[in-house]
Amino acid sequence: MAYDSGPQNPTAGTLIEALLDPQAKDLRQKLKAHFAVRIKLGRVPGRPPSKQDLAIEEEIKRGEIKELQQAFCRYLLELKKEWQWFEEHREKFKNLRDRRLAHVDVAKAGQIYELKEAPGPEWGTVKEAMQRLIRIAELVLTILHKKDEGFDQFVELARRDARDYWE
Repeated sequence: MAYDSGPQNPTAGTLIEALLDPQAKDLRQKLKAHFAVRIKLGRVPGRPPSKQDLAIEEEIKRGEIKELQQAFCRYLLELKKEWQWFEEHREKFKNLRDRRLAHVDVAKAGQIYELKEAPGPEWGTVKEAMQRLIRIAELVLTILHKKDEGFDQFVELARRDARDYWE
């Protein structure tokens, strides 16, 4: 799930290493720009915004975008930290996969075949790995997920659903 390095294997490791690659600065900048989309403020029906309203809205917009960009950078650093733990434990998990899950090694002892034992990681390490994988999945989804929480999205979804219902 995390360590297969083949180019045809879509693993967490392949995705994370692509995101963290020092040469992928343009990719990270594009992702940050998509991530830093603020929630649009609603308008008061029947009342056009004043110059003061527009100035306040612009100030809020700049602050929110800056906060979102900082959050993106924090999430990326957290992802790097979580993935570093997996890099440090790579051999234990590769051995577990290779010797117990992907390939079963047996030896013939007389007339009986016996499984060769391959030491895997301790239970505490496996449990921590699962917790970290969940955190990595949450971070990747947060970084890559583009979501518009403005009212325009609600209206667009309502129109789509109405079309689907009546057609």
